[in-house]
Order: sequence, then C-alpha cells, then structure tokens
Amino acid sequence: MGDCPDLAALAQVMTAEAQANRCGSHLAMARLFEATLVLVLRRAIDASPPEPGLLSGLSHPRLHRALVAIHAAPARPWTIELLSAEAGMSRSRFMADFTDRIGTSPLAYVTQWRMGLAHVALNQGASVRDAARSVGYETAAGFRRAWLRHFGALPLAAAPADHTAQPFT
Repeated sequence: MGDCPDLAALAQVMTAEAQANRCGSHLAMARLFEATLVLVLRRAIDASPPEPGLLSGLSHPRLHRALVAIHAAPARPWTIELLSAEAGMSRSRFMADFTDRIGTSPLAYVTQWRMGLAHVALNQGASVRDAARSVGYETAAGFRRAWLRHFGALPLAAAPADHTAQPFT
C-alpha cells in the first residue's frame, strides 16, 4: 500500500478502531471498509482491464455514467436513447463502445442485472410479483417470460418454512 497513501491511511484507522473496540467502532469500521473498497475498485478500474467486462466499462470516461445509472435504478424503463444520453454519447457510438467494453449489448446487460437482482430477492423470500416489480416488470407474467428466456426455467420462490425453492407457475 506504499504506492497508495489513501489506502494505507484507511488501513491504519481501521486497525486503530479494531484495537480500541470503543462504542461505535463496528459502525466506523463498516464505513471505513466501504471507503477502502471504493478506493480498491478505483485502482482496479484505473488499471483498465483489457478483457470486456464491468471494470472495463467503468474505466471508460463516459460509459461509466450509464452503468452507474443502470445499477442505481434497475427498474427504470431503460432504452438505448436514455442510456446513451446518460453517457453523453451518440446512440451509435454508445452501442459500439458498450458492446466492446462490456461484452454484451446495453439492453442485454440491463436484463442480466435485473435478473440477478430478482434472483437475490427470490432467494431472500420475496414473492415472484414483488421481485418482478422491484426490477421493473409491471406484471408477474411478463417477468416469468423474461426469466424463462434468461434462465431456461420458471422463477423459484423460497418456501417460508424451510427456504427450499418451489416452482412458481
């Protein structure tokens, strides 16, 4: 961490908090960890990985705006026009750069992100209807169709008693 004084300073403060074990230390350590994670991710992004993926997209001077917007508001009815405007890019340049950097089209990425979030919600006990609405689907039926296209099976909801997955039809 010698080449990153900010990370070294955060590590020292975290160590001091852990050793002091004072009132509020766990909260302070949680926030310090979050700050450390942000700095580590920034370093990884600045390294600009050559392979397509999220870090490559986040390292792009404009694409990162659209990616952050997607992650911040997954339920928003995203279109190429809205996403390219978020990035401050022309529609065609946005589509080409996004696909090159991320390895998939923008709307396919939005779907992947939504399905991942819905999967987590279902595993945490959400109903299919609630999971669907949380990621931008107006109806459970539309969500089920999208899930089936994405995963090749119907969505599962956790059973309340034993948290084993049960098919929803």
